Amino acid sequence: MNFLKLAVVSIFVFGASQALAETALTITGMDASGAETVIEKDIDDLKAMEQTSYSTINEFVEMPTSFSGPLLRDVIAPLAFSESDTLVLTAINQYPV
Repeated sequence: MNFLKLAVVSIFVFGASQALAETALTITGMDASGAETVIEKDIDDLKAMEQTSYSTINEFVEMPTSFSGPLLRDVIAPLAFSESDTLVLTAINQYPV
């Protein structure tokens, strides 16, 4: 069983004056040959990918809020994984899901 780990290592606000070349997302997993692979994406890399958007309302937002970005399947596409693999997401504060 593969474990695919995604960690957000920096938080950016689009349009902020921070350098966009800083790593915004680190992905650790196995490639097709079984070798551990680390992929780092900056905001420009993520913005260059096909974007999807949706609106939602939940206990964390008071009114419908729109979010956009690349689909997770597109972000992790360079790695070999199957439906039986486990995906671990870790936030910048080390909160895993």
